[in-house]
Amino acid sequence: MVEAYTAQLEQFDKPSPLVVTTLILSKSLQPWVHDTNTKCEVCNMGGELVSCSFCNVAYHNTCLSEPISKSLLASESYQWSCAECFKEAVRSHKRKKVLPGGGKRSRS
Repeated sequence: MVEAYTAQLEQFDKPSPLVVTTLILSKSLQPWVHDTNTKCEVCNMGGELVSCSFCNVAYHNTCLSEPISKSLLASESYQWSCAECFKEAVRSHKRKKVLPGGGKRSRS
């Protein structure tokens, strides 16, 4: 079972809804509750922006290297993570060394 969990961690390469939910549940990602930027991080223009759910950055969907599908954008419950928040959350999640079932490894 530990091998399956470890293999799953190696698949944390893209912020899919399943991976983001896992990172939220492990408290490696914390929701952003403050205002977000009103200009795109790439083109510095305003308009219809996608905001990171975990920090203040925002992007036009067309400026993202991997645009978000229309169905996910339309979902009120979809939480999107920018690349920087995702990378830091994965690092944090891996440092916690949590075992399947919620137990933690002992340091012995």
